[in-house]
Amino acid sequence: MTTPRIGLLLSLVIAATASRPPQVTFRASVDLVRVDLLVVRDGRPVVGLTRDDFEVQDNGVGQEIDQVSFEEVPIDVVLVFDASRSVAGEKLGHLVDSGL
Repeated sequence: MTTPRIGLLLSLVIAATASRPPQVTFRASVDLVRVDLLVVRDGRPVVGLTRDDFEVQDNGVGQEIDQVSFEEVPIDVVLVFDASRSVAGEKLGHLVDSGL
């Protein structure tokens, strides 16, 4: 009687593992990463920089900088101020002045 029980147990284990969905493996690699930044001094953009002026590291490993480009990109900025009583008067004036 021992033999039939072992045979039944083995067939149940095999059936359980066979019904699992296959595990999908996804691999990806990156050859190029774009890093956007703004360099300012005294509130004004610094111009004339080259790739020799920058250093990029990934987990402490220096990375090659392929290209540095300078672009003027138009942006729209909208400032919304709290005009309730809690900010009325001088506080609101400071907020408006800071947005100029």
